[in-house]
Amino acid sequence: MASAPVDAGERDDAGRSYPTFSLAERDRRWGRVRELMRAEDVACIVASACTGVQGRSHADVKYLTQLGNNDEQFGVAFPIAGAPVVIGWPDRRPGDDWIEERRVLEGGFLAPATWGRTLAGILRDLDLGDATIAVCGLGPGGPEMFSAIRQPEGHVPYATMQSLQQGLPRARFVDATPILGRARYVKGDEEIEFIRVGTTLAERALYAMVAASHRGAYEPRIYAAMLTAELEAGGTLPTMISWTSGPLSSANPRLEQPVHRRLCSGDLVSVEVEGRWAGYNGQLDATMTVGDVPGWARDCQAIAADSTQATIEAITPGVTFGALRKVAREVTSSPDIEIRLIMGGRGLGDDGPLVGADGPVDDLEVQESTSFVVKPAVMYQGRFCARVGETVVVRADGAHRLGTRPLDHDWHVD
Repeated sequence: MASAPVDAGERDDAGRSYPTFSLAERDRRWGRVRELMRAEDVACIVASACTGVQGRSHADVKYLTQLGNNDEQFGVAFPIAGAPVVIGWPDRRPGDDWIEERRVLEGGFLAPATWGRTLAGILRDLDLGDATIAVCGLGPGGPEMFSAIRQPEGHVPYATMQSLQQGLPRARFVDATPILGRARYVKGDEEIEFIRVGTTLAERALYAMVAASHRGAYEPRIYAAMLTAELEAGGTLPTMISWTSGPLSSANPRLEQPVHRRLCSGDLVSVEVEGRWAGYNGQLDATMTVGDVPGWARDCQAIAADSTQATIEAITPGVTFGALRKVAREVTSSPDIEIRLIMGGRGLGDDGPLVGADGPVDDLEVQESTSFVVKPAVMYQGRFCARVGETVVVRADGAHRLGTRPLDHDWHVD
């Protein structure tokens, strides 16, 4: 695959290009968020800076402001009417055309509780001292778990929350995470395009992995080639590449960086690869075998691909995740094989819902204009053997792949 950059976005006076969204996309998002705010009787949403979990905890700020894609810290006060107010870096950044008003942090970046104090001052200026204020990251992503799926206790700092409460003693504070989760769950066409580019970046990393792999190859060097392939094409850091490697019977547990070892004959390497474009992530999953492996190992790759393809073909608005779980596992009747469907939302952060082994969202229906990674895992005689994963967008006529690689390809190196 060619390594030329994937170029899109606005250019500044120095010729630098940044992926950005249109004002129409801004208005779509803000309108949807404010619709949800009215339903919950919320006067303002506030979000403080939080770049944890590979930048995913900053997703609500990025969604509302289009700022923070270089892992910079920003906060926002987003009232139900009027212009949002952004706090953080004082100089201009790409995407600033969304924002009319910006303020510096009270006391500067290193002052104690500066984010909470600054946000509280903005809310007082907006005459919202007695209002209901929704705070991003105060708790989990609601019963549907459309966001913050791996952060059920939230991520807003204690000092920030304490400063808000002290600065606004008459305000009522509620959690904004479910509001932003529902807004972010259904994607606009521009968002889907960003996820598609992210998926393209992930495919570049996969091809780089295979090209760098052979018996004796040093695993960190393979990983470096994958990151290089994404960065050369304009990808965003931080990103996630999970890594499972070792003999088929005793591979290491899932890690998010490789261990210091060399590939051996009889190994498998199973990866979850995210590609990020301005923070939006597409993902693929693939399993590669090395050298001399039993026939069933490569057969399981084919079964995993069949399960992924069958699940994608079954996705349509209104189908339940429980029904998709059944489709995924019924592509084979072999008593030696168990198939476990995993599906996770794609987007700007720790998106959901997450369909895992225990099935808490089995009765939830798929919606149009959502995006997921579909990645059934094949277990052979009780141990993990293969996974093929692909990112899709759900349209009225069903699911469409955002990647282009052949799902049924046998990834094998000698």
